[in-house]
Amino acid sequence: MSITIKYAAGSDIGLVRKTNQDSGFASSNLLVLADGMGGAAGGDTASTVAVTYLSTLDNVYPAEELVPRLRYAVEQAHQDLIQRSLNNPQLAGMGTTCIALLRSENKLGMIHIGDSRAYLLRKNKLIQVTHDHTLVQLMVDTGQITAEEAAKHPKRNMVTRALGDSPEVIKLDESIREAVPGDRWLLCSDGLFGVVSHAAITQTLTNQPDLTKCVDELIGMALVAGAPDNITVIVADIVEQNPSATLSTNITTVDSAEVNTPPISSTSPNSHYKNLPSNNTDFSRLPTPVKVGAVATRSIEPLITTPTPDFTLGYGSPPAGFTQYPAKDANPFSTHPSEPSITTKQNNIFAKIFAALGVLVLLSGGLLAGYSWTQTRYYIAPAGEYVAIYKGVPYDIGPLSLNQVHEITNLPVAQLQSFARDRLKSPITRDSLSAAREVVESLRNYTNVKNTTSNSPTYQGTQSESSNSSNSTTPSDTSSTNPVNDTNESTGN
Repeated sequence: MSITIKYAAGSDIGLVRKTNQDSGFASSNLLVLADGMGGAAGGDTASTVAVTYLSTLDNVYPAEELVPRLRYAVEQAHQDLIQRSLNNPQLAGMGTTCIALLRSENKLGMIHIGDSRAYLLRKNKLIQVTHDHTLVQLMVDTGQITAEEAAKHPKRNMVTRALGDSPEVIKLDESIREAVPGDRWLLCSDGLFGVVSHAAITQTLTNQPDLTKCVDELIGMALVAGAPDNITVIVADIVEQNPSATLSTNITTVDSAEVNTPPISSTSPNSHYKNLPSNNTDFSRLPTPVKVGAVATRSIEPLITTPTPDFTLGYGSPPAGFTQYPAKDANPFSTHPSEPSITTKQNNIFAKIFAALGVLVLLSGGLLAGYSWTQTRYYIAPAGEYVAIYKGVPYDIGPLSLNQVHEITNLPVAQLQSFARDRLKSPITRDSLSAAREVVESLRNYTNVKNTTSNSPTYQGTQSESSNSSNSTTPSDTSSTNPVNDTNESTGN
């Protein structure tokens, strides 16, 4: 049996954002979606870089090469983003989520990082396939909050894994899945699922057979809900290929002014809308591969051009989270990449035992593990009138503070040029103390005065001194040491 993928894709700037930082790519072999972050200067660049590297995979490969090729392209994109940040300080801190599906006959290789999602509709049941890499998902996994509470949590957009945000080795969720005729896949950014309910998404995917209209309706529902973020949607059907069928070579692009959003079923909570204003929405159909969002409006020359490895020999090694999903033996609706690949009676018994033990370990040690992870991170933000380096992440969970002032520099925020001050309105995260210090040194190059590198000392903060960036503290003039140059980093890295 020969199968193929039919698809439609759309991206909308939304009703609040000034730029579209999402990017998407769709073809009969490859689906890619990336949601950039890092401000107007960096988010669209990050997502465009990711999709640019992955779109080169739009070809036919043996099934065993799917994941290695995806992994290689993503690693190249990650290194490219790191290099661009080093070349241009205005891009420091940019990153992107990324999710991609690459087909080989009836097999799908998938990689995922961040909080963009892949859903699978099979037999009218919609399941979230990917597992969000976010702080609130960690809180759900460790039993601190429920999934319902996570959907409304004020910190739900804090991503714990992304491409380009730090030079550390990236951790991807990877899997091989079965491409089953009749399946419908949805790839989307949080601009959709963040404001449209699971039930409404399910209803639209189930009741609207036309792919382009389905994408149109999903984006329309997000617009009705206020669309505070960019919205990017890719809907793809797995279908049996008719060898005698011929595909039209015409590409249909619908301008935003021409979009006439059809009404949703009266049972939907968003049942009353037509002719919605749809800024920069674009849709395309088979057979030509399409790009939507930021990557459709700009071209980026890749910085990383390393020789392509011989994928017949494998590339790298699958991480602990890698899973292969057979057609019959495994649950196709797994929501976590660590599901066993073979299901037998004996394995089920052991799985239940280990699962029970795992829950106990998770409940007792999950919170500690999560907190420990936050204390390996650093970020740069104001502390009163000065630029400071914080240890941890810029959030609190109830009474638990996840950050503390580590160093307050002698760099006044007021002396920074306007774009640098604007950049500090959002914390600049780094994975090590040395990397955070490099950011501070870069900021010194963007001041309104010539001398910002005087010998005025800085000092290390403590948790009692500050737990968030709003506290005001000034540098001490009596300290005899300068922790910026201190070699003792026992609490960092």
